[in-house]
Amino acid sequence: MTTYAEARTACHLPPLEVQFNSIVAGLLFAEQRLDGSIVDAGAREGHNACFYAVIAPTRTVHAIEPIRANYRIINKLYSGRSNLRPLLAGLGSAHGAIDLVGGRPGAMLDKKKMETLRASPATSKNPIPVYTIDELFHAVGGAAAPGFDASEKLGFFHLDVEGLELDVLQGARRVLERDRPVLSTEAHVSETAFLESVHRFLAPWYATYMVDEVCGARWDCRNFLHLPRRDSSSTAARRRSTSRSRRARSSPAMRRTLWRTLARTARRSREGGICTLPARWALGF
Repeated sequence: MTTYAEARTACHLPPLEVQFNSIVAGLLFAEQRLDGSIVDAGAREGHNACFYAVIAPTRTVHAIEPIRANYRIINKLYSGRSNLRPLLAGLGSAHGAIDLVGGRPGAMLDKKKMETLRASPATSKNPIPVYTIDELFHAVGGAAAPGFDASEKLGFFHLDVEGLELDVLQGARRVLERDRPVLSTEAHVSETAFLESVHRFLAPWYATYMVDEVCGARWDCRNFLHLPRRDSSSTAARRRSTSRSRRARSSPAMRRTLWRTLARTARRSREGGICTLPARWALGF
C-alpha cells in the first residue's frame, strides 16, 4: 500500500494543508468504509486528484476543471493514472455552457467571472460545458459526460471552486441525499455570510468541522469537512420507505464510526455549530 508521503511525492503535492490531507488520506485508506467515487472540483493542475488516485487506487477519481491550460497539464502529468479521469467542464446548479478562453496554467475561475460568463449565451464553437453533480451521477436526467458510469456513486467530494460552492451544492442535492458522501470545502473564515449560507444548506444532512490550519495565501483560508449526520427526520422517513439493501448503501457503518470518532476529538466552537478539529487528530494517519 502506498504511504501518505509517497503519494505526496508522486503527485507533486506542495507542503501545505498537511493536517487536512492526512485526514483525507486516513479516510481513503479505509477502502471498505467510504463507498463510491471521488470528485475533485476545481482540480487546477490535478495534484490533489492524483493524490486521491494514488491513495485509493481502486476508486475512480474525477478531476473536473474548466480552464483548458490546467486540463492539458492534468493530462500531461497524470495520463498514466488509469483511475484518474480528467473532465474539461464547470459545475453549477443547472446545466449550461460558457465561453471561456485563455487562462494561464494554475489559474482559477472565481464566482464573479463565472457569473459574468453565465449571463451571456455561449456562442463559440467549443464552449465549456457546465454540469450538475446530480446529472453526472445519474440522480436526474440530463446530458451524459464522458468518464461517468451509470451505476456510479459518490463517496468523497472535494470543492475548491472559489466562492461557487453553494451553487455547485445546489446542483448536487439529490446525490447528497442518495449517497451521503463526505464533503470538503475551502473558504475564508472572515467571509461569515458565505460560510453561514453553505452551513445552512448542508445542516439538515451534515455536520461541519473546520481543520484549523492555513490552506492558502490568505491567513484566514481554512478547509472544512462535512460529515453525514447519523440521522435526521428526512433521512429517517426515507429509510423506512426503502428496501434493506438501499438502507445499507445510504447508511454504511463507517458513517456511525466516523461520527463518534470526530465527536469525541473535536472541540465545539461558537460559530454556528461548526467544530474545530484539533491538530493532534490529523497526526494519527
